[in-house]
Amino acid sequence: MVLIIPQKNEKVKRKEVIFIKKKENLYMFPVLEREIKKRCVKKKEISNLLGIQPRTLSKKLNGEILFSLEDAIKIHENWFKDIPIEKLFQQ
Repeated sequence: MVLIIPQKNEKVKRKEVIFIKKKENLYMFPVLEREIKKRCVKKKEISNLLGIQPRTLSKKLNGEILFSLEDAIKIHENWFKDIPIEKLFQQ
């Protein structure tokens, strides 16, 4: 979301602050994110399986850090066997 901030001298009440949702895709792996939510898989469970911190998983999901092939296979085999791995990690 983008916060629109008023000019320096303008007084604004809290109710007048406007939030605009970004139109661009926020997820590096939209299919994976959708399936995690749809199947109620906790990201903490995924990070535990991979042996990483939840923040590191978040960075991987956002594309800041790459998933290893081993990590992708673990996630696929544990929760999403019915979806082809190529589709699950499609960008």
